[in-house]
Amino acid sequence: MALSETESGCSGGEGEADAIVEASLLGSFSESSEARALISGLPETHGDKMSETVTERFLVIMNRYQEQPHLLDPHLEWMVNMILDFVRSEQSSPSLVHLSFKFLYIICKVRGYKVFMQLFPHEVADVQPVLDLLSRQDPTDIETWNTRYMLLLWLSMTCLIPFDLYRLDGHLESEGSKASVPIMDRILAIAKAKLFKHGKRDDLLQYAPTVLQCLEQKHLSESSQATLRKLGVKLIQRLGLTFLKPRLAAWRYQRGNRSLAANLSMSQSATTTAAVTTEMETQEQEEDYDIPEEVETVIEQLLGGLKDKETIVRWSAAKG
Repeated sequence: MALSETESGCSGGEGEADAIVEASLLGSFSESSEARALISGLPETHGDKMSETVTERFLVIMNRYQEQPHLLDPHLEWMVNMILDFVRSEQSSPSLVHLSFKFLYIICKVRGYKVFMQLFPHEVADVQPVLDLLSRQDPTDIETWNTRYMLLLWLSMTCLIPFDLYRLDGHLESEGSKASVPIMDRILAIAKAKLFKHGKRDDLLQYAPTVLQCLEQKHLSESSQATLRKLGVKLIQRLGLTFLKPRLAAWRYQRGNRSLAANLSMSQSATTTAAVTTEMETQEQEEDYDIPEEVETVIEQLLGGLKDKETIVRWSAAKG
């Protein structure tokens, strides 16, 4: 009798679990109407305390589809187009643009950037506006990192266009005495700065001398655009770190035994010997290592950046 009750209890528990799993499976994007209303209301809520409430509600809706993001696919195009209309509008304030990119990021986070970035418009006419908008962003503003992230994705998509980007520079000669930088050089300045910030040293070291040589030939320090000079300085300092061999701090954490008894049983002499051996190895590594010649060029460029008239350029050089 007790066995039958136990079996019935187990079967009842399994049935409840199956019901929970079945209930958690969503059939479609049921909140599409509410999402449309939230997006269409962005012009009225940006720059207001309501923007936080609206963003939080949109985030809650999107997070429901973390495990089934494919349900959003039929609705991605209209959501992205509605939001990009605000971004492209000349009447949109900076706060509205940033809020729009925050909504785009929420969608991108749920669906995945590889699928989402294909929805960005990627025609020749989109290259210049996206690049201009990205160049105007403040990289030190932690509140608008969503905007910079999405713009980088958008820019990377426009760079895949099978089109000679130098043809976009035909208007440079008509701008008179104002010095302008070609589109390709602006894209490379942004891309190289991001690449050498997040890339691995072993992968980048073989290309670092070539990049440094090309950077010297561009004479970015003579550019009239402060943003371009700042990006050049950032790239220079990251190239310098790439050339330098990483050093392991002597005081770094070293994992011992998992057992406290084993750690306590280690003799003092063994600990002292290990410390002396580590110090000797460090000294040998420092003696055998030669500083690359390119580091001298990097230091010279950074010292030149400290003399720049713009604070953002001097600050970037000082951090290097």
